[in-house]
Amino acid sequence: MFSPLTPLDWKRRAIKYYPEKTAVIDGDKEFTYKEFGDRTDRLSAALLEAGIEQGDHVAVMLPNTHYMLECFYGICQLGAVMVPLNYRLTAKDLEYIINHSDAKMLIVDEEFTKPIEEIQNNLSLDEIIVVHVDGQETSLTGIEYENFLEKVPEDYKLPEVEFDENDLLTLNYTSGTTSNPPVHHQRQHLSEKHRIFLG
Repeated sequence: MFSPLTPLDWKRRAIKYYPEKTAVIDGDKEFTYKEFGDRTDRLSAALLEAGIEQGDHVAVMLPNTHYMLECFYGICQLGAVMVPLNYRLTAKDLEYIINHSDAKMLIVDEEFTKPIEEIQNNLSLDEIIVVHVDGQETSLTGIEYENFLEKVPEDYKLPEVEFDENDLLTLNYTSGTTSNPPVHHQRQHLSEKHRIFLG
């Protein structure tokens, strides 16, 4: 019997067998596997409510926080594709990547919104989600991340999504060349991704 190997198997197993064990520590925040799973599922439901479907692309520009981890699982378990953005890139490069990747949504840390403010009117996005950071302010028009999650009804249900381990997981653009950033594809079955995000 063929059983596809995807990062979601690791998440589901951890939640099943270790629901009350600490899964994520991010500064003064801690989440058990169950709490992390709930936040991830709520993000998936919020993305669905916002019109994100299987095969859609969602750009993400976040530091190494629980929000980034939630996005990785919340996006990919819908069968959507995450487009991670390097916050060190210029506004011009970010504009190219967001538009070239056909991203429908951007989830961005408030600390990194400055270049997005410069190019906001040139982006082909349906919605922008901003992760609030204390001491930071932005003129970017978008909904705050936690408010985005809170909009989800308590009785939400996620659809059953069939995966193939060769389905697209992320679109990664690299920089450092003399032309536009080239794109590299990553598939669902990459074990390296499992190690990066689950330790």
